[in-house]
Amino acid sequence: GPARRPAARKRRTGLATAVACVAVLAAGGAAYAALHDSALRTGPPAAAGSTGASAPPSGAATAPVTPVGTVQAYYAAISAHQYLRAWNLGGKNSGTTFSQFENGFTTTRADRVTILDHAGNAVTARLSAVQTDGSVKNFLGKYLVENGVITKFFVTQLS
Repeated sequence: GPARRPAARKRRTGLATAVACVAVLAAGGAAYAALHDSALRTGPPAAAGSTGASAPPSGAATAPVTPVGTVQAYYAAISAHQYLRAWNLGGKNSGTTFSQFENGFTTTRADRVTILDHAGNAVTARLSAVQTDGSVKNFLGKYLVENGVITKFFVTQLS
């Protein structure tokens, strides 16, 4: 009877509203995922002296100003999976293509760098690379930095 028709209309209106909300959320989620992936590959620059724990706010310093800051920013970028940033900070001088460089970190979850010494443009650092399986690889590195870019790498795996 007539009493059922308004209820059916309410159900259809509610269903249409729910479908529209799901579509809007799905589109928003897809847009976020696309932008988020892009930010991971080329994201905002890591600040000089950053430990890789978080990205700097928008408008923060774009280039490290010291050799120590360059080495720290390089490993912070790798930890944040900002491989293009790391490439521009010196990865391009590692003797590999960008693709090889990026693929070299597929099992690295995060890097912890400790500066041991620096003199002029030379920086010596210890690196602990936490792997995706939870293991840790330790390295000793010496880096030559010119104009905010690592120009030479001398890195030895310790364990």
